[in-house]
Parts: sequence; structure tokens; C-alpha cells
Amino acid sequence: MISFWLLLFYFILPAFFQKYRLLIFGLYGGSALFFLYARLFTGSFELYESTYKFWALSLFLLPIPILIGLWFFEQWKWFRSLKAEKASAELALLRSQVNPHFFFNTLNNLYSLVVH
Repeated sequence: MISFWLLLFYFILPAFFQKYRLLIFGLYGGSALFFLYARLFTGSFELYESTYKFWALSLFLLPIPILIGLWFFEQWKWFRSLKAEKASAELALLRSQVNPHFFFNTLNNLYSLVVH
């Protein structure tokens, strides 16, 4: 169980979760400590097959919704920054279109003043 946890922590987690690596480590470690603590207070250390599977499955499945939520949050932040970048690019494009029009209108006005 610990080998799977370390394998997941060091090799399987992508670079996308690099800044959340300690949070993920804390979730898995905290859930393992919680289940061990709960097992200490029940007073039974016999490993029956069904309870062992339940604890092992709970230990590995508990942080998965949190990881999925973190992934969706990162995607949402990326999409939001992409929208802001698109809006600023559109604004810069509109500003660059206004400057030539202003320049040519000014030249046209000067030309009409010179001709008269």
C-alpha cells in the first residue's frame, strides 16, 4: 500500500499538479493517519479480508474527487486567462485599426485645405 502511494506521489502525478504536490501528499497521508487512528480506537488489529479491502480502497479513493476538482479548477483558471488574453488582443487590434484611419483622415483634411 505504501509503495503504491509513493509511486503515485513521485512518478504518476503529472507536472500539472506540481504546485499542489504537498496538498496531495497531505491528503493521502492524512487519510492514512485517519484510518490508522480510527483502527486504533476500535481495538481490533485482526486483518479480516473484507475490512482490509475496505480500508485500502477508502484510502486510495478518498482523494480522487479532490484531485479531479483541482484539475477542473486549473482548467477554469486557464480558460479564464485565455479569455482575458483574447479580449486584450482584440482591443489592441481595434486600437491599431483606429490609428491609420485617424492618420489618413488628417492627411485628407490637410489635402483639402491645401487644394482650397
